[in-house]
Amino acid sequence: MRTRTLDAPPAWSRRRWWLTVLALFGVQVGLILFFSDRTPFAPRQTPAAPLFNLVPTPGLERRLTESFTASDPTLFGLVHPRGFSGDVWLVAPRPAHELQPWSEPARWRAPELSELGAGLWRFVQSGRPATFAALEKPAPDSTPLTIPPEPLPTQSTVRVEGHLAARPLVASLELPVWPSSELLTNSVVQLTVNRAGEVLWATLLSTRGLKSPEQKAADQRALELARGARFQPVPGVSASPPQPSGDLIWGNLVFHWHTVPPPPPATNATAQATPPP
Repeated sequence: MRTRTLDAPPAWSRRRWWLTVLALFGVQVGLILFFSDRTPFAPRQTPAAPLFNLVPTPGLERRLTESFTASDPTLFGLVHPRGFSGDVWLVAPRPAHELQPWSEPARWRAPELSELGAGLWRFVQSGRPATFAALEKPAPDSTPLTIPPEPLPTQSTVRVEGHLAARPLVASLELPVWPSSELLTNSVVQLTVNRAGEVLWATLLSTRGLKSPEQKAADQRALELARGARFQPVPGVSASPPQPSGDLIWGNLVFHWHTVPPPPPATNATAQATPPP
């Protein structure tokens, strides 16, 4: 016996499916356009509605009012002017009141002879100027104000400013007293100190203008003292090897100079009286 095998029809490709769908869609669109009504659209005419006009007749207004009032749900549930209690509760009669003309009879007061002139006397008494007591003020406080005298500096001082203020000097600087007839301005020296407390660089921050010889000498002395100063080292540092710039600290030394009057110049007579050494 022979058996025949039926070959399955080949499957449609995606392109064939899309062409079939587009063809069916085009056929439907063509049928719609072919059988559609192409007559132009005309607006529909609205038929004229009948108009009713009320012809007023005698008593029409009263009957309309009664018909509208009868549909009011509060006509019998509440007090209503159109209900059975409207004339009793809401329409109250107004009593008529007439004012009677009346005036009080005159009652004349008999004059009192003892009171004649009393009003003038009271007026005179009230017109007198009032007397005021002497204003008593407390006596001013005569206690002397004692201000303690501010001690005058007797020697030159130095002050540390900037980041160096947290690192005090190891040894105090010996500051001289300058003999000068004029006041000396402060000498400011800018310092660069390493971690060991040594001064690596010092420069004088000079002020503008002419300087006296005493001021120049004081500035030079301040620069020398600043270069020889020694600050407290950072904990854990004993030597002073070259340090990177991140370990350097900058600050200022401000020298406040104390001045004393210079000695008087020697005269010729004094010079002659003084024997030579």
